[in-house]
Amino acid sequence: MGFRWNLRRLMITRNMFQTTDLVPKLAEYGMHLSREQVRAQS
Repeated sequence: MGFRWNLRRLMITRNMFQTTDLVPKLAEYGMHLSREQVRAQS
């Protein structure tokens, strides 16, 4: 079984064009990652 990763599409719908834009949004939910960590996961 596979899955499709739609993060980029979802980000664009929310006017987020760089993975580092996720850092403050993730922090709002208690997920504190560095810019480097977010970039490595995308």
